[in-house]
Amino acid sequence: MRHSSHCSWIPTLPLRSIANDRSSLQAVKGGSMRKWVRTTSRFSFLTIFIGNLSWDTEREDLIHLFGQYGEVKKCSLPLDRESGRKRGFGFVDLANGDDETNAINDLQDVEWMGRNITVRKAEPRR
Repeated sequence: MRHSSHCSWIPTLPLRSIANDRSSLQAVKGGSMRKWVRTTSRFSFLTIFIGNLSWDTEREDLIHLFGQYGEVKKCSLPLDRESGRKRGFGFVDLANGDDETNAINDLQDVEWMGRNITVRKAEPRR
């Protein structure tokens, strides 16, 4: 079972990692299997999507940019599976929801590293 720690929805976690903490779990029927999903605020980070990034953008660059708004909890720049090249977008989680909202509002359609970046709340994978 796979889970993503940079998603903006409630992640599905392996049962073995949360077997002793049923107080914050909720049973959810999914297909033919029952899944347990965590419902605590621990996973309530709002993930920020940053699009139209320069190919030269590094993780440290995003951490520096969003670090001006608060503590960066997670930052990722997905790579293409076949070429290993950056895909031109990234994800950032900040520790505080207000900081995330401020970052989204301030950085929307701003020119950064020679490109007009898109900054918005990330959507769940389809």
